[in-house]
Amino acid sequence: MAKVFIKDLFKRFNTQIYRYIDIGCRGTAVKLVDEPSENGMSMEQAGDKLYDEFFDSLRSNNGPRNLSQIFEDDVKPLQNESRNMRYQPSSAQKQERHQQKIENKEKPRSALGQKWNVEPGVWTTVIAKVAHAFSGSDDVGRVGVALSLHGDGIAKLILYKTKTKVLASVVLTAPNASVIERESYIQFYADDRRFWSLRFDQDADEQDIIQALRKYDLPLTGVVSSCSSSSISDQDSKPKKSSQLQVQVQVQPPQPQPRSRLGPSVSTNQLPSEECPMVDDVIMTPVPRAIGLSHSSSASSSTIHGSLMVAKMDSGNDMDKKMDTILQAMHRLVSGAGSSSSTTQLNDRQQNTNDSEDEMIELEQKMLNLKRENRTLVKSMRAKEQDLEELRTSNSALVELNKELKQQNAALLAAMASNAYDQVNSNSTSASTSCPNCEQSASLINVLKRQVASIQSAMGQTTAAPDAAAHRNGH
Repeated sequence: MAKVFIKDLFKRFNTQIYRYIDIGCRGTAVKLVDEPSENGMSMEQAGDKLYDEFFDSLRSNNGPRNLSQIFEDDVKPLQNESRNMRYQPSSAQKQERHQQKIENKEKPRSALGQKWNVEPGVWTTVIAKVAHAFSGSDDVGRVGVALSLHGDGIAKLILYKTKTKVLASVVLTAPNASVIERESYIQFYADDRRFWSLRFDQDADEQDIIQALRKYDLPLTGVVSSCSSSSISDQDSKPKKSSQLQVQVQVQPPQPQPRSRLGPSVSTNQLPSEECPMVDDVIMTPVPRAIGLSHSSSASSSTIHGSLMVAKMDSGNDMDKKMDTILQAMHRLVSGAGSSSSTTQLNDRQQNTNDSEDEMIELEQKMLNLKRENRTLVKSMRAKEQDLEELRTSNSALVELNKELKQQNAALLAAMASNAYDQVNSNSTSASTSCPNCEQSASLINVLKRQVASIQSAMGQTTAAPDAAAHRNGH
């Protein structure tokens, strides 16, 4: 209501401005007067009339009941203007989205849309799983698989790597679209005519996809495995369709088939049958064909081609199963033959372990004995060092004693020499007086000399003994 009031004030302001301009142009008085219009009504009265009509429309049952509907006529002329030069209220955008939702709800749904019970006009994803994908003979890796339904009766099976990277899609509601269920794989031709094979890591995921396809009555073909020879013989027994079969084979070669998962375990006594010859598992790359050629093929030729493709895929699956059976039997034989050798190896390892432990114990005992001997040697070395120190102390005492003895000997020799000299002098004086005493003096001198020599030899032996002992202790 505030917006309505402001708009009414704006209209009144414009009316007053126009009256000022009109009065100024005519050169009349400045005083404002209400001049009657051609129909006898002044401009102010006309504004009041518009004001009354506006509120009368609000009170009426047929008029607009909210502000967005009231100003809808004011917003519509702005649609032709540039977005950069005009103001566009957000209420108009919300109104457009709301109008689109109403139109989608009011739009009649198709029969399939009603049967599927999905919202009209939008895509609805009913299931999404993760699988391992093969594009022809190329391993694409792990991809997302989603089944989406549209309210207009369109169903799509989509393969995607990320949310923004779609690898392939197929419209399942198209006339020639179909999904093939073959044991552990789900296969189909995409809209770009590429052949895709999907292998699910979990059997539950595969069953969920299959149940969803059956729930919404989408084309799903189940293939039962059979021997390749019987399938080819059945095809050759129809001469009427042989030419069409050759043409179809030239148009498109058989599609590659990835290996299936391992089959159920079999006993070692069971051997594979030799009815069908063993062949190598060869993956062939499909040759691209023209787009128009696929549309020009008839329904009968497509049926023949589908049966031939299924027969070849079944034969390849049979060979894969036989190879898996042979590998399992060989594995069991090898494991059974190697059980005794593995037991012997285990016993040898245990014996080697025990021997190594005994050797370790013996080495530890030897190490302890060596430590004891080393400790004994250390103790003896310390005792010998102590004895050597005592010997050195005693040797130093003997050296000091020897020095004292030498000094005493020197003093004694000096005294004896002085005595002998005095005696000789006295003898010489007495000899001069009496010659008979000369011989006695000479003999006495000789005796004294011999005594001095014996004393010197004894002192030399006493000095040499401590030096030899000290020399031996040093070594």
